[in-house]
Amino acid sequence: MSIVFVSVLADADAPSNGVIAAQESLEKTRLELQQQGFKTDLTNFDFSTSPELRAREEILISTVTNLHVTPFPDHPNLMEPTGSNRVIVVWEQESSRPQSPSWPGTSEFTWEHFRQAINQREPQIDAACAAILSGPIQFDLDASDGNYMKLPHLALLKDLTQTLTKRAMLALHDGNREATWSNLMATTRLVTTWNPEPAEISHVVRFDNAKLVFNATWQVLQTNGWADDQLARLQHEWETADFLRSLPEIQAFRRASDVQEFEHDVMASQTRDAGMYEDERLLLLFYRDREIEFRNAVQIATWMQMRPMPGVTNEVFFRPKYHGRGRFEATLALRRMPLRLQEPGTIFLGLAAEAEAERRVIITTVALERYFGKYGQYPKTLQILAPEFLKSVPMDFMTGQPLHYRVAGDGHFLLYSVGLDCVDNGGKIQTPPTQEERFARLTHPILPVPQSDIVWPLAATSTEVVTLRNEQSQAEVERKAQIEAREKSEQQRNEQQAEEMRQAAMKKLLAEKPSLGKEPVYQGKPLSSWVDKVGQIERYNGAPEDAVAAIRAIGSEAVPFLLEWMPHPGAERPVEGYPNSSDVDIAWWALGSEGKSAIPTLARIINRPQRSMDDYPVWTESAKAISYLGPDAIVPMLTVATNMAGQHELWELLHNFENLGTNGTPAVPALVHWANDPDFWVRDGVVSALGGIGERADLAVPVLMNSLQHDSNSMVRRDAATALGSFANDSEAVLPELIKTLKDPDWEARGGALSGLGKIQNKPEVVVPLIAPFLYDDNNVIQRTAAYALRDLGSEAGYRALLLASNAPSSWPGIGDIIYEVREKTHRDKPQ
Repeated sequence: MSIVFVSVLADADAPSNGVIAAQESLEKTRLELQQQGFKTDLTNFDFSTSPELRAREEILISTVTNLHVTPFPDHPNLMEPTGSNRVIVVWEQESSRPQSPSWPGTSEFTWEHFRQAINQREPQIDAACAAILSGPIQFDLDASDGNYMKLPHLALLKDLTQTLTKRAMLALHDGNREATWSNLMATTRLVTTWNPEPAEISHVVRFDNAKLVFNATWQVLQTNGWADDQLARLQHEWETADFLRSLPEIQAFRRASDVQEFEHDVMASQTRDAGMYEDERLLLLFYRDREIEFRNAVQIATWMQMRPMPGVTNEVFFRPKYHGRGRFEATLALRRMPLRLQEPGTIFLGLAAEAEAERRVIITTVALERYFGKYGQYPKTLQILAPEFLKSVPMDFMTGQPLHYRVAGDGHFLLYSVGLDCVDNGGKIQTPPTQEERFARLTHPILPVPQSDIVWPLAATSTEVVTLRNEQSQAEVERKAQIEAREKSEQQRNEQQAEEMRQAAMKKLLAEKPSLGKEPVYQGKPLSSWVDKVGQIERYNGAPEDAVAAIRAIGSEAVPFLLEWMPHPGAERPVEGYPNSSDVDIAWWALGSEGKSAIPTLARIINRPQRSMDDYPVWTESAKAISYLGPDAIVPMLTVATNMAGQHELWELLHNFENLGTNGTPAVPALVHWANDPDFWVRDGVVSALGGIGERADLAVPVLMNSLQHDSNSMVRRDAATALGSFANDSEAVLPELIKTLKDPDWEARGGALSGLGKIQNKPEVVVPLIAPFLYDDNNVIQRTAAYALRDLGSEAGYRALLLASNAPSSWPGIGDIIYEVREKTHRDKPQ
């Protein structure tokens, strides 16, 4: 029996015939594809580059890193239409408008903004221009990472393209023709000579940059007098560019990458069944078909012939037949998601077709300018350009017909391709959808898309520009009025509901405790109403000033009610209609020393032993409240702290001393005695309190320096660095110590140093360049800390640094709120 049993087990462990057959079928398919020239493994790809290319890459990386220190304003809108086929010449205007504002309100920049940014880093940008003009561009990458291959250069190329086009516009505005041309040629070569790796996102970035350079070139060519050899060189750059030929390799690399990721998930499952082998075989064949579709598509002469072909406008995604595999299935799902957000007609090959059509329009335009330079007028037809300036009559890639061209009455010309719809819309320029239109298209995909062409437009007249600006100003006024009306109506409804609940709650409270007397009233509103309002912190302006003033005017009469509204042991919280505890906490802060009659009651509460979990919030809120009530609270607080020796909760009481601000100066000598407590929470409470008080640098700075340099706890070191920022004007040792800590291996200490630098408001020219690079840190917490530090500085330079960082792909999502807050603060602080 034992022999038979072992035999059965052996048969059970062996692969079934079905599994073996599926494995053999997979290997056969893989071998056949390799024999047919299809790459099936990541080892078939090598994205390493030569020493020359790596040296050029290093220069570009270094330049863009330096750009972050003193950021440019938003990128100007280089194709702002005033009509269906007329566009504003940006560099002729006194100011520029951003194409995509980082935040509402950033609607205009003067050329001085650009000039200040350029002057501080001109040598680095010049070095980048020289590197770009010296040869081809390619980036050294590790193909073995497959779908997870890092592509940090994409943000670099976007930043650099925008920077060079901005420099070209400023040079045009200033009349510096030599600088204009060198910047245009450099940004052109960032598109024409960059050999992108076979990743779809890389080519999309190239197409986007090509559109940006198309717009910049239109601006540059709105002034005549460029030498024929300059124009010929620009024409040659675009003639040698190719947006289509390398696209099939994207499907080849995706095949090898997906196979690697699929096999990773299979290995994680430990055993392979027949379905797994079959799914991998189907994956290989799926990308064989996609690669063939791309090969066939890019060989077609026109978009009109290309778009009916399989896989061109109906993008297909692989779906496993038998198994959904963890990380691999997640990758496929993420790959499908962007389709829901794309505008119709902007699938990948459509973007490539647009880039090719724009390339042909630029080549034709430059040939027209060369013709004008020689003959003093533009030709009546495009056919005249060949063969002197073009090898053949320029054709529209979309249809294969000649590009549309006409000379206007003022002697300038309109040139256009019909665009992806292949319909002649009369040279109507594409305008970006408004927020409302974009949302409408996402929610109702069947809505018609406004028809437009790919246009080399006419220049707008000064009258047209003035008319547009007046219309924009009026529309902005109306938009703000509508928003304010909606907000006011909503606020009134909320206030009415809150008032009804307050009245009911107060009626019940006074019935239960008539000893409180009548609720104090200020300007016709009861105290509870003002306490509720003071807690409605305005996002960018803090507690409402009228509520703070009302509570201070009520003064000591507010004390018994605030004490009653605080948490009580065993009481049900929150009580509907009463101000909540966070609002009461802010009310104590607003009351300040006017509420000192509450000190004895609060002192008894915090000196009372805590017997249950219900006691802790009572103690916490009371300890915080007493710390707002001025210098009379120092002795009771220190007495309780002494009585709490050895208790962990001591840290919270010590931490609250920071709420005293400079009123807490007499407490500093006592506080430093806890600086070496064995409980790191207590030590942290001490350093936070010293920073909040911000006085007695003779005692505080040595303690904080010692904590930063020697404490074993990261949190204590972080908060010590933050606290040191309060003493930068009192001790010359503080700034160098914070700068040194920015390189500390402990990321929490680095964060504390950033927060500390954010307190040094009188030296933005020194502090902003130290903080700004950390907006791009790999650590998201450090990014956020740097943003808050620049917010605390509230300087124009910090504002510009935040604006630029908001466009980085890895930007912290909350940076937009910080930008708006800084803008509000800087505008509010400006002398009127």
